[in-house]
Amino acid sequence: GGLTKDFRPDCHVQAALAFYLYGEYSDNGEWTRRSFNLLDFIIEEGFQDEDEDSCSYGFWKWFDYPGKYPHQIFTDDNSWIATVFLYLGRQTGNEEYTRRGLLTAEALLRTQSKNGLRTEQLIRQRLHDEPDYLAQVKVSFNPHFESICHVAFIQAYLVSGKREFLDTALQGMTTLKENKANWKWMYSRTAALARYLFPLSLILQLVEDKEVWEEEFYWTIRELRKHQAELGAVAEADNPDPDRFGAEDTGVFIHNGEGIADLLYTNNFLLLHLWEGWRATKDPQILRFYNELSAFMRRTQISSSYASFNGAWMRAFDLNAQEYHGNLGDTGWGPYCIESGWTQAIILVGLLMAELDFSMMDEP
Repeated sequence: GGLTKDFRPDCHVQAALAFYLYGEYSDNGEWTRRSFNLLDFIIEEGFQDEDEDSCSYGFWKWFDYPGKYPHQIFTDDNSWIATVFLYLGRQTGNEEYTRRGLLTAEALLRTQSKNGLRTEQLIRQRLHDEPDYLAQVKVSFNPHFESICHVAFIQAYLVSGKREFLDTALQGMTTLKENKANWKWMYSRTAALARYLFPLSLILQLVEDKEVWEEEFYWTIRELRKHQAELGAVAEADNPDPDRFGAEDTGVFIHNGEGIADLLYTNNFLLLHLWEGWRATKDPQILRFYNELSAFMRRTQISSSYASFNGAWMRAFDLNAQEYHGNLGDTGWGPYCIESGWTQAIILVGLLMAELDFSMMDEP
């Protein structure tokens, strides 16, 4: 039960969002205070680049390394930070949170390609040294990275009214939609689809011309349903690189049919995204899907005499054996990892949004 020593801003904001929602649910200001403490910590510790003359102005360090400026600038991590700061800034009226979220959204926007997509990560030194760096990097067709960036742009549009944010999100999603043959995924196709559902669900709550987006939304739902197990969770399917066993950033399954549910990259996010899909469509079938997955989460939450495990979820659950188990190939985040932000916090957000009948699109 060892604890890592890294303080990651993306995990901090995800936990902060969960604590904020729990404060609303419990009407207990102590949880709200904890939420703001987490956000204030990463601000005060200088995780965000605030140097206006810096090429990485507005972006965040992945963790407290290597110094004043970010090194690896991951699209998904920075997008999550922007999304939470902007959402909580809108809900609380905290102008500092809104300002910082917009700084990150602007940084994402100025490094976005014309087709609305971006690279999975930027290397700051190259961004600083090479004038044509952005023109050289290949954009990602991986919904793991791209989808949350479009969500951040939608949040930035709601805050600022700046049409360029919304147009870029719609352009990026259109590019993904029309180029599925080029899609890439890190762990599984089901993980990619679960992520892809998030911006689709928000777009349906925002645009008037819904037909094309509804079609894409329901296509995604059907593809995920193909791999839903009786317990309610979606099993991992379509490993992009089965021979990657023993490397970091690989899946917790190898072949289709193993019946492994991933709670770090797939089902955890899918819970929230299905809830937003229900808010967008009011389709009872979407609510049923959400309720089935919610029941799985409640059923598989750990009860333990060890405080570090009690109430938690591990990464991988064997849907056939009905116990925590999965492929040990990922050397970074294995099947028995309990990850604070991406698993615990995101699952709680998906559960609490439903309990509160909240949406990421709600006005304050």
